[in-house]
Amino acid sequence: MRESLRCCNSTALGLVLVAVFGCTPSTPETAATNRPGAADWQTTEHLVRVSTPDNELSSASNEPQTVASSQVRRLPEGTIGTQACAKCHRSQYESYLKSSHARSARGIADSSLQAETQWKHPRSGRLYEVAGTSSAMTHRETVPGIHTPVRWMQEAELAYEFGSGTTAHTYLYRDGAFVCESPLTWYAKTNDWDLSPGYEPTSPTMFSRVITTGCAYCHVGSIDVVNQNPNQFRVHEHAIGCERCHGAGAAHGEKHQSIDRNASLVDDIVNPARLDRRESEAICAQCHLQGALFVTAAGKDAWDFRPGDRLSDTRTDFNIAKQDDEFRIVGHTEQLHASRCYQISTTLTCIHCHDPHRHNQGEVSRDLYRQACLQCHDDASCGVELSKRVDTNANDCSVCHMPKRETNVTHAALHHHTIGIHHESYRGIQQTPPETARLVRSGGNEEGKSPIHPISPDRTLSPEEQDRRWALAIHHLVFNDRHDEAILRELPRAKRLLLNSHRAGAVDSDVQATLAKDYLDAGVLAPAKQLASMVVKRETSVSDAKINAIDVLAQIAFRQQDNATAMQWYQQLTKYRRVAGDHYLLGICQINAEQIDEAIASLRQALRIAPNLVVAHEQMAVLLDHQGESDQAAAHRIAVRDLRAAAP
Repeated sequence: MRESLRCCNSTALGLVLVAVFGCTPSTPETAATNRPGAADWQTTEHLVRVSTPDNELSSASNEPQTVASSQVRRLPEGTIGTQACAKCHRSQYESYLKSSHARSARGIADSSLQAETQWKHPRSGRLYEVAGTSSAMTHRETVPGIHTPVRWMQEAELAYEFGSGTTAHTYLYRDGAFVCESPLTWYAKTNDWDLSPGYEPTSPTMFSRVITTGCAYCHVGSIDVVNQNPNQFRVHEHAIGCERCHGAGAAHGEKHQSIDRNASLVDDIVNPARLDRRESEAICAQCHLQGALFVTAAGKDAWDFRPGDRLSDTRTDFNIAKQDDEFRIVGHTEQLHASRCYQISTTLTCIHCHDPHRHNQGEVSRDLYRQACLQCHDDASCGVELSKRVDTNANDCSVCHMPKRETNVTHAALHHHTIGIHHESYRGIQQTPPETARLVRSGGNEEGKSPIHPISPDRTLSPEEQDRRWALAIHHLVFNDRHDEAILRELPRAKRLLLNSHRAGAVDSDVQATLAKDYLDAGVLAPAKQLASMVVKRETSVSDAKINAIDVLAQIAFRQQDNATAMQWYQQLTKYRRVAGDHYLLGICQINAEQIDEAIASLRQALRIAPNLVVAHEQMAVLLDHQGESDQAAAHRIAVRDLRAAAP
């Protein structure tokens, strides 16, 4: 489940395998039902694609019906849900219901946003449509062609709505056992729809982002994971609840509900106010600290964090040095750490200003924040006279000293948590900032040596563990096509560090799977196969390390023309993750084995996931000609011509 180590590797054919998602392919009948006059793009020269939700899901629970209960694991372990807490802690629960945490996610049937709209994206010319009822919502994208009116169309029936609505609502849909993100998000600032964060207007494919257990971590309370596979889960408790801050409540509930208050049971419920500052902050930082990527301790993932732990016990979050000036929507922790107020205090932390059990707005909220400031500062010490402060910003300290700024997320502005004198501090009192005024930044690379650095370094970690996490982070960026010169220059050192760790006897599947990929990229197949085989044998569950190791073994078999073995590995990969290239290469193996019908099915699946995959269209044209389906073959050749004409 190590979310930070998901390797989207290149195949032997030079394809970049990005984990992209679509919905179940339609038949001509379902196409006609969902959009009159439109036909399946695979069987018509118009190349229209209509996607539908997977019909193997239970509408009641959205859980794949084929999953055995023995394969399902609840995360976090020992959670009993917020409703169970409410039985004894009613007042806290009533207050919690008004908080943003209580509104972090919901099933689509519980969405309060019922909007129907369509709009054309000006840069790409793509048409986006939102349709919905009181219990359902669909998102659709239509991509115009060059040689055809429509290159492809995708539609998803949504399953989840993420976000409290303070900033935005983002939408997810299910594709069988997999969860995917829609490219459409509703933004509160504009009261309108736009592309979801991270989706570019000219991206080759939309409906393309996989949502893993790591992605869901900061949005939902608990999940059920299938065989520990980070790509397959369902949401159990939608909202971020009591146990995210106080710890799993199973033992606590059992102890206090028993007649004799069973002394043998350990009550490990945590009160964040009684923790040391670092451990208290870690509870907030588990979601409110986020950089370019994170790397976990060996054998752990984000869901292994428990309130009361140090965050570094589970993971290290890294940022890229040249992005330090970027104002991120989840940069609160490192911003606060950059404040002089924080640095000279031993008690100032998140809950100094934010009470998770209290939801305040307007004047009440402003007064509470000001009182927090006045615990250390005298009102008279402000350099601006009171009357001017009252006239310009209602004497709100945060307007000047924690001003709102646009973030790296579209249409989202948040308070800067670096407390200080900003350029905006002068504008807040209607003054022009002097040329010598320092622009407060959100952080920086304190080492000044590496292109990446831990946002909140923990020097209590052993040097070996610090090196391991850094080296894995460098590899992650390179494997996922982050080919900045500064990062590539660090790759040889990162390889040496991991190799030294392995030679020292460390049993670490993430390290071994990464080294196997290094050897594969260097064309040294024997050690690559040995390391990958060790990981596959050791990992009994479907971890990221195991998936990446199987990818290496599949590529080795493919290069060595061991078609039967390659086909077996690619069949596994298509069950464990949702990658178009896996289905394409499985189709090539099936062609080699003269399994033509199976090959056509695999190639269609690849094109359902990534309709822009030119090589799959080319193979389909050849196979369909061979099968006497000349009209369908011609449609795929038109697709090839259209995609090549549109290529930059």
